[in-house]
Amino acid sequence: TSFLEFCFKQSKSEAEMLLIENLGSYDPDHEFIDKFLNYRDFLPANVFDMAFQGRNDSKVTGASAKN
Repeated sequence: TSFLEFCFKQSKSEAEMLLIENLGSYDPDHEFIDKFLNYRDFLPANVFDMAFQGRNDSKVTGASAKN
């Protein structure tokens, strides 16, 4: 997920290039890549920040989804 977080912070063209280079063999039809880029454009930045912050908080506190 840190890779996706990094891609989110890049320009759309840079994010697309990175996603294709790194995930293209796993997503040959670019279905996930296209959805990620569409959500990236659709959702406000703070939504992604909150999502990634929650993941980072879990690492720091040692909490997990099972707790």
